[in-house]
Amino acid sequence: VSHLLSLKSKFALSKEFSKDNIEKIFTDYLTLSQIGFGKVMPGLRISITGKTQGPSMFSIMELLGLKEVIHRIDQSLEETDVLSLKTCFDHTMIPDMNYLILRLGLRNKNKNCLV
Repeated sequence: VSHLLSLKSKFALSKEFSKDNIEKIFTDYLTLSQIGFGKVMPGLRISITGKTQGPSMFSIMELLGLKEVIHRIDQSLEETDVLSLKTCFDHTMIPDMNYLILRLGLRNKNKNCLV
């Protein structure tokens, strides 16, 4: 989820949303974050296309355009409640956990879960 949010903000700042520029933003992000392609691309692909495989993501993104790409990333984050892993538990069993969850803004709107 954090990778999608970071990439979304980098894409939004892009002056030119072309295949080559999208790929450069993506590879620069991987290099800067010191992470591999396989840690980020599957989540990006699923959020944009809903599929795990397909043609070049950078070409697809260029064809869709920046506005639609941002919309699809936002939609995928909403659909997953902005969760990549969620831990649900009975927070009333842990003293002051309710306060901590609220204070840090970690409560999922719909459930007693940490995000």
